[in-house]
Amino acid sequence: YADRPGYRTLEIPSLYVDNAFPYMQAAKDNWTSKFPETAKFAATIQDPELRAMKVGQLKEGIDAGYEEIAKMTEQLLSPGEDKPWAFCLIMHPKIGSKILRVAMAIAKEEGFDIDAIHDDEGHLIDETLEWGTCAVDGRDAIYTSFMEKWTSKGKSAHVVHWLQQLGLMTSKVRNELKRLSQETEVIRDVNSSTRLLDFAATYPQTFDMFWSKMGMYPHSTRIVEQCHGVERNAYNSQASHDMRDSRTNYIANEEYANRRERRQCILEIEASKAVSTEQSKKQRTSSVKHNDRKVTQQMIGEQLLEDSKQYSTEKLAQRLPEDIHQKFSIKSIVKRGTDVGKKALGEKKVEHAEAVARKKRESTTFSQTPFEDLIEDAQKLETANDLAWKSKDAIKHAKQLNTVLTKSYWNKIKVDCFFEELEKVFPCFYTPTVSRMTKTALLQRPTSACSAKNNLNLFIKLVKDIAEGKAPNTLSTKRRAQQLKRAKATKLDLWAEFANVEASEYLSVVEEKAFEKNALMRDVIASFGTETTTHARFQMTKADLTTTYTTDYVPPTDDGHDDEP
Repeated sequence: YADRPGYRTLEIPSLYVDNAFPYMQAAKDNWTSKFPETAKFAATIQDPELRAMKVGQLKEGIDAGYEEIAKMTEQLLSPGEDKPWAFCLIMHPKIGSKILRVAMAIAKEEGFDIDAIHDDEGHLIDETLEWGTCAVDGRDAIYTSFMEKWTSKGKSAHVVHWLQQLGLMTSKVRNELKRLSQETEVIRDVNSSTRLLDFAATYPQTFDMFWSKMGMYPHSTRIVEQCHGVERNAYNSQASHDMRDSRTNYIANEEYANRRERRQCILEIEASKAVSTEQSKKQRTSSVKHNDRKVTQQMIGEQLLEDSKQYSTEKLAQRLPEDIHQKFSIKSIVKRGTDVGKKALGEKKVEHAEAVARKKRESTTFSQTPFEDLIEDAQKLETANDLAWKSKDAIKHAKQLNTVLTKSYWNKIKVDCFFEELEKVFPCFYTPTVSRMTKTALLQRPTSACSAKNNLNLFIKLVKDIAEGKAPNTLSTKRRAQQLKRAKATKLDLWAEFANVEASEYLSVVEEKAFEKNALMRDVIASFGTETTTHARFQMTKADLTTTYTTDYVPPTDDGHDDEP
């Protein structure tokens, strides 16, 4: 039940909102709270410069992870053309009713009247129920945040689209959605370890609709199960190695020959239908009809019956000796178990590991290094990150360079300040010819008439190719190109040669907007998210195996001796 892809997909928003994002936010605010052992090891480093560098590397990695998780969480909370997971928040015990009221308000603004939709189950609708509203929604931070998020950049159409695709407009769930929209207080336990089951108990029809739709949604299978086809067709934890080997042998031997026979039969039928040789060479111009495959369907049954004859008791008795019959009898299989292949593989792994360990022990060149020496060597080790580590200002400068060398950065700049920003950041690209062009023309998809002198996309690509050594430096003078070559300029040095981020005025605005966006999302998630590591579902509990023995009460006697029960 809970292992199916549809059910797991329903938990994806909770995975980010209640686990990944709060965890990374806590690590960003105070990294020692999430990495206490690493903090202890960092405190043992004697060299203050080395310790500061290691801590700086760790914080930089946490910041990079936080930005990635924040970006993915932001995408997850916003509906898109192929992203319906934001609607799973309707099942959240604290904000579910608010999210539903947001969706209903957007649908109403878009002219989509759910009450006007009737289907075969329209008789189930309770006409006395009304859609819920809340007077304080307009001042509620969660409501206003999601309303802004779900209506920006044409996302209102996606909201209406997924209301229909997820079946939330059907009569089957109308009554439950109306009752859910009327919730103004938290009814279900926010800290419950079975949130989805709690929702299913309260709104069974709505949960069933979500579960079935997410189970059929193609992306859910790819995200939740990853290699679902391999798991289902080749590897199954409930099937033994012997079973998989037998299945593979059957497909490679028996079934392959049967399929080839069926294909040959179809080719003969197609050839017999042809009136002339020329017609037989023509390709099929229409799809295959089911009637054309009835003969192969009949052949499958005949082939299976024919193959089964060689496994009859009489045939097996003729081909196999008695000891083989005894080995593969039901009694023998039950006695030795069905996971013989798995056990044999495990024994081989253990044998190989023991052989490697034995070889090391018997070797004259191998010696066991004490653990203290390993720690000392690790402290002295200089990794590639240590050698290439820059200051915090250099890292910030590299991020800014990477930002301006993207098309999306220039797309977001308004026309009023686009050319001014272009002249300051890319002075080697800005020419009188470029100044007379439009923003659309500069950012259009490159054509045969475009070059790095009149197309910003090609210019950015040329800068990156020069920095990576894939193209000659045609943007600098000959003398300057030789100077950069002699100085062994790195990729960042060449980026800085052609992009003057220090003169940018819009870059600071972008950074402020990103900071405000993350801060707003952090505050919103903090208002309803609870870190799942504190939930009972994600904690190991020890069973109380203490047994209390009781005996019948025996009244004392006056003989001076204690009576035994």
